Amino acid sequence: MRKLITILFISALVCVQACDSSNAHKTRGAIVFGDSATIVNEKDPQYLSDNVADFVPAKAEVSAKDTVTIPEKTTVEVTSSPKPISNNEIPKNSAKGLEVPFKGLTITISGIEVRNNKTIDWEKAKGVAYTIEKGNLANSSLTCKGATVNKVMQRIQTVVLLKTKSGKNIKLSGLPTYSTEWQTLKGNGGTYVLSGVSDNRLPYRQQFSLKAAKNAVQKASRANRMNRKEEELLLKSVNRLRAYNQAPLSIALKSVIWKISAKDAVGKPIEKEVRIDYER
Repeated sequence: MRKLITILFISALVCVQACDSSNAHKTRGAIVFGDSATIVNEKDPQYLSDNVADFVPAKAEVSAKDTVTIPEKTTVEVTSSPKPISNNEIPKNSAKGLEVPFKGLTITISGIEVRNNKTIDWEKAKGVAYTIEKGNLANSSLTCKGATVNKVMQRIQTVVLLKTKSGKNIKLSGLPTYSTEWQTLKGNGGTYVLSGVSDNRLPYRQQFSLKAAKNAVQKASRANRMNRKEEELLLKSVNRLRAYNQAPLSIALKSVIWKISAKDAVGKPIEKEVRIDYER
């Protein structure tokens, strides 16, 4: 009996010690920043060592091939060379009018402004054409320089226009273009007066036909999208005509062509052609 009591007493002591040990490891809650009571200061060196070794990158070896030399700043002097003069140019109007600089022969037509958007090689060009924008050839003259001129010849081309009630002039494409024969111009000192280009002297030597005139008027009316009433009024207005230069019809320039025959400074024959066109 005494032996049993001793065993029970020892068992009770073991139980009490086990409870105290479990209470010692009981959690005390989360660590609060700034609360010194919850800060753990570990002093045992065995718990302060790193589990992972620090990473130290290997140093790259630089060879002589990888060495980059930065050149010193240098100053480059840029000089502009003069722009070469080309023989291929788009002709322009001058203060004197139109100037045509053929090789060995320069032709000037005064009092007009023209346009030509094509590039011309004046070293090789034998002829050139322009469209007139301002001026009147009736008040112009043609001058030749740089060569000995033998002859200046002129040809005129004319068309028939129809004047509408609004004052617009419409070309009658249903009637043919008339071309004159080549005519020799008279000149003095390299300057030639243009003849036969005045409005009241323009030739149109086609036999008049009332039927052809009315057909041309009707064609022009429809091409310009006139209404039936306007077309009938125009047809009525030409019903009593006896010539193509009677109102509301008129004769107008389509183009003037000049052919110049000359000799250059060394006596070589030159023949050049200039044409002035009108927008009709």
